[in-house]
Amino acid sequence: MKLKDKFSRFLATKLLKHPRLRVHFMQVIKDQHFNEFGMKCFLSNREYIPISFCDSATSLGEIFIEGEYDWLPAESTPKRWLDLGCNNGYFSLLMLFRQAREKRSECEALLVDGDPRFSKAIESINDSLKLAQNLRFEQGLIGPKVPEANFALHGGMVSRIESELNDNCSNLAVPILSEKNIMNQLAPPYDLVKVDIEGAEADFLQNYPTVLQHTKTLIIEWHSWNSQKMPADQFKELLLAQGFKTVKECKSQQLDGETDPTTLHTYFCQK
Repeated sequence: MKLKDKFSRFLATKLLKHPRLRVHFMQVIKDQHFNEFGMKCFLSNREYIPISFCDSATSLGEIFIEGEYDWLPAESTPKRWLDLGCNNGYFSLLMLFRQAREKRSECEALLVDGDPRFSKAIESINDSLKLAQNLRFEQGLIGPKVPEANFALHGGMVSRIESELNDNCSNLAVPILSEKNIMNQLAPPYDLVKVDIEGAEADFLQNYPTVLQHTKTLIIEWHSWNSQKMPADQFKELLLAQGFKTVKECKSQQLDGETDPTTLHTYFCQK
C-alpha cells in the first residue's frame, strides 16, 4: 500500500474519529479551501453562480434571490463599468447575465475590493464562464487621500476602513487606489459605476472627480455611520454637485455586526 493511501486510511479511521480534531479540520477546509469544492448555484441550464466561500450565500441571496438590483432598467445594463466594493463579484456577474440575455457582447469591467480573497472569486467566475478575463480584479480601497488605510475584515459583507485596529477581526494595511490607478486599469468612459464601500462613499464623491466626470450612471450606497458622518440630505447635494440627478432611491435598515441598526440608502443616479 502506498504511503499516501496509508495516510488517508489513518486519517479516516483514527484522526477523524476524534470530535475536536474533526471540527478543526473542517474549520480549516471551510476557511482556506472551500473554493476547491467547485460549488455552483444554477439559475437555469445556462446560468450558474460559482460559490467560492462559505459566506458567499449572503451576497448571492441578496442579488439573485431577493432581487436587490431587479429595478435596474434594461437600457442601463452596461458594457463598461466599475464595481467598487465588489465582494464576490455577483453584481458584475448579474450584469454579464443581462448582457447574454440581451445578446450583447464585448463587455469589460474592473472590480475593486480591499479583501484579497475576492481575487479567487473573480477568477472562478472568469474561468467557469470562460470569460477570458472580462472581469479584472484589483485589490485596493476607495477612500481618503492617503497612501493606505486599515481594512477591518468583518464577516459577511461589512468589511471596511477603520481608523484603529479592531481586536474582534483581522486587520490589513491596504493601499488606497487613486483615480490614476483606476483609470490605468480600465480607461473611461464608464457606462455605470456601482459603489458599495461601507462608509467611504463620501470620500469617493469628493476624491474621484475625473472618474465621476466620465460616468454616465451611478449606483451608490450611503450608510448612516459613514466615515464623515455626512447626513443623507448633504450626500444628495454632493451627488447633485457632481452632476448626478437621483432617479431612484431605495431605503432600508440593516444590522451592522450584531446589534447596531444602520440606515442604508441606495441611490440610482444619472447625468
